Amino acid sequence: MESSHRAAGEATGDSSPSPASVRRSIFGVGLLLMVLYGATTSLGMPASIDSQTLALTAHAIAKTGSPIVPQYESIVAVPDTAGRATWVVSSPRGPVAQYPPGAPLVAVPLYLVADDDLNAVRSLSPPFPEGTGDLLLPDMWPAAVTAVLVATGAIVLIGLALVDLGLDHRFAAGIMVAVGLGTSVWSVAADALWQHGPAILMIAIVTWSLAGPHRLPWLFVATLLLPLIRPPVIAISVLGVLGASFERRDWRIGAVGFSGTSLGLVALGLYNRCLFGDFSLSGGYGAGITERALSPNVGFLMRNLWSAGFATDRGVFVWSPFLLVVALAVPLVMRRIPIWVGAMALGSVFYILFQFTVNRYGGGFDFAYYRYPLEPIMGLAPLGAFAASDLLTRSRIIGFGLRVLVGLAIVAHAYAAWRF
Repeated sequence: MESSHRAAGEATGDSSPSPASVRRSIFGVGLLLMVLYGATTSLGMPASIDSQTLALTAHAIAKTGSPIVPQYESIVAVPDTAGRATWVVSSPRGPVAQYPPGAPLVAVPLYLVADDDLNAVRSLSPPFPEGTGDLLLPDMWPAAVTAVLVATGAIVLIGLALVDLGLDHRFAAGIMVAVGLGTSVWSVAADALWQHGPAILMIAIVTWSLAGPHRLPWLFVATLLLPLIRPPVIAISVLGVLGASFERRDWRIGAVGFSGTSLGLVALGLYNRCLFGDFSLSGGYGAGITERALSPNVGFLMRNLWSAGFATDRGVFVWSPFLLVVALAVPLVMRRIPIWVGAMALGSVFYILFQFTVNRYGGGFDFAYYRYPLEPIMGLAPLGAFAASDLLTRSRIIGFGLRVLVGLAIVAHAYAAWRF
């Protein structure tokens, strides 16, 4: 692995910079991102009912210690409300969000100091079921600020991890700009409280933890929280942990990572048992997601994969085209990367296959471009950085073209972040 680090450093001109230079580059870009994110985030009412529901849950936990929102009894009693006006669903304990509790928990600290009252608003996500009435929602600034901080933290940690992997700090800063501004990290994860923001933060913590020494406590925290935020994403962390433990012959990495993941899964099962009556991972999503996973429709999966990549409305390679160029260069560096970096990339592929087996590619309405590929983008970031480094050293023309594509993506996501 050390030889791969040296090769990466040589490819990007790294000459053992001082820690102060590294901090200025990485945290300087992080500050820039936080300012841009803060200027465009949805401090008012976000259009997506996903974000509204997560903010509502965070508020409920902060103010009552429970995710249950009894104010929604009359709302969830209206047929076909779920998915059209809110993602609060009925449960034996009362109305509660269908989501796992991890993403709302991240926003709880700021909701502790927010207004206790809920505001009556009409849903911005049509069609609104007749007879539902107004929704009751909290102030959205705590959710928006949380989204900004979480997205910024994720990108900064990826930058630090890339430096630990031997890449030049200036190049790592460039990767931060490309991923932080040229993908839906800006237009979705930093715009409002989605599950994606906390999920990519946990992936970034796992990446940073595996890239350097003496970070096992952080690895435990991230692997514990990931199942509570977005359970399928554990494919990325589990394979990364397994790869690092094997590569370094260090059983402690595997023990810490797998104990964190196991405890997170048990906690999620107990949460769902308490609220929905079954010890399961699907909880409020219902049994349909498990049935689709166990009985995959290959045609549906293939159409989803193509559309997720190239559909004009939600295609990741349409709205972040530089990612396609980098992906095509991955075979050039596969023999020169740490094993765990490749393992996290493989976990990202598994996550993509699972996601588009059980869910449609579009991910709903009322947001810009794409959102489901966000977690794989973060899991693939180290591998993509090595591939981009290789491209930049091969040809000035390729390097120029790659920078142009990054610029176009930044313009597209800047427009989306401002508009939404």
